[in-house]
Amino acid sequence: YQLREEDARMKLTDLQAKLGPEHADTLSCLNDLASVYRNQRKFSMAEELLRRSVRSHESAFGPDDPRTLNAISSLAIVLVDQNKFRGAQAFQQKVVESYERMAGETSQEVQESRKLLVYLLRVSGSFAEA
Repeated sequence: YQLREEDARMKLTDLQAKLGPEHADTLSCLNDLASVYRNQRKFSMAEELLRRSVRSHESAFGPDDPRTLNAISSLAIVLVDQNKFRGAQAFQQKVVESYERMAGETSQEVQESRKLLVYLLRVSGSFAEA
């Protein structure tokens, strides 16, 4: 993991300099580095990067863009890793509601985001809501 982390950090720095902090490729690399941190169980570092990613995605693409919603779902998962269930649920509920508005109740995106919300509710012990 160490080599991958160093490579990801160097690539992120390079992309930020060349393309800017809100370019799609830069944000993808930011998410990759957050994933590396999550795999290393460095959850607070992953959370910090994902919060930055969400803000940048919202600024660059808007709050309902699928890339923004994917970043929010990734943040929700990292929050669960840290037992921050309320925050995770709130973020994932936002994703569900955004997809419902954009794609309709029966869309694949809504179904997938609901599955993750149900999972988050279950792991948090909120069985009645799940």
